[in-house]
Amino acid sequence: MSERGRPIRVVDVSGSRRAMGESFGEQLRTEARELYAIRLRSALTQAHEEGLRDATEEDLHRVARASMCITADCDPETADEMEGIARGTGLTLEQVMVLNGLTDLRDALSWWRGGELFGGCTAIVAQSDATRDERLLCGQTWDLGTDNMPYVLAVRRMPRSGLRSVGLTVAGSLPFLGINEAGLAVGTTNLRTRDAQPGVIYVSLIDRALRSRTACEALAAMSAPRRAGGHFFYVADALGSAVALECTAQRHAARELTYGVFVHANHCLMPEYREIDVDASHPSTQARQRQMTALAENAVGKLDAEALKLFFADTSGVPVAICRDDVDGTSTNQHERGGDLRPRGGLAPRVSRTSVACPVGRAARVGAYHDLK
Repeated sequence: MSERGRPIRVVDVSGSRRAMGESFGEQLRTEARELYAIRLRSALTQAHEEGLRDATEEDLHRVARASMCITADCDPETADEMEGIARGTGLTLEQVMVLNGLTDLRDALSWWRGGELFGGCTAIVAQSDATRDERLLCGQTWDLGTDNMPYVLAVRRMPRSGLRSVGLTVAGSLPFLGINEAGLAVGTTNLRTRDAQPGVIYVSLIDRALRSRTACEALAAMSAPRRAGGHFFYVADALGSAVALECTAQRHAARELTYGVFVHANHCLMPEYREIDVDASHPSTQARQRQMTALAENAVGKLDAEALKLFFADTSGVPVAICRDDVDGTSTNQHERGGDLRPRGGLAPRVSRTSVACPVGRAARVGAYHDLK
């Protein structure tokens, strides 16, 4: 069933990190438990279809436990909030880790052989020289299993200490993308790389970014931990600085985005990473990369949030389109903005039918990809 047009639910949490997690879990106890069952069933079905008949829930929990130990050591704030979510939902900590980092955990278990099993996301950053009002714009689509769509929501987080933020997520999980009161925005697209391992899951890196005031600060925070799997991240701040961060589990490359438009789908752009990139040649990610790039380049100088929304809603080339509605069980997020999502003192993300588009700042600096290992 399509979720097109459904107003997005907004949940508010405040207090210590553990208290925020517990409140979030209590408000979404039923939904989180339902979603865990759906995601577990999907993961095991996909593994079995790929010929991994011995894949079990305990396999996921084993990697989740190892990843939680690493997360607790290097990022106790994230660990505290996840423990709060577990307490509030009545799920085990391993189950909460699966809800938060399923793609990373599946990659660590190599629960794939080929094909794009997990849908596709497409991100864009448009620097100030490419936009109508000379404000940096960033945003993305966010694909999920269609049966996950009823569990998508926005969360306003008001910690006792630190920056307030608003994020897009699902029941039982930390934000998958968001913007904080300092005007820093962060998002991600999934990468599947063969060096996946137990480690810090990607929502912890998003969380670290949302505690930062500048793109430079966020980059340092996101680059430090031992990561569980591959992901691309974009970060943009209120000064107009923007960074693209392409990660495998064991390496990462950063690029300052200083002019024009930058697009990233679900394959590595760093040539050195392609030999471990599972989806390097997949038709969907390649098609979405080309289509979004073409749409954006044809509108340079005229780009605004409304234009990005139209790009995110583009259905050209289904089933390899930027926007998909229940194609092979996968849909692109489709929500209208519901309520005031503004983190007090900051900027409000513009939640479209298919994406989040965030207007950020104006300044820019020069840079290029650097493999930071």
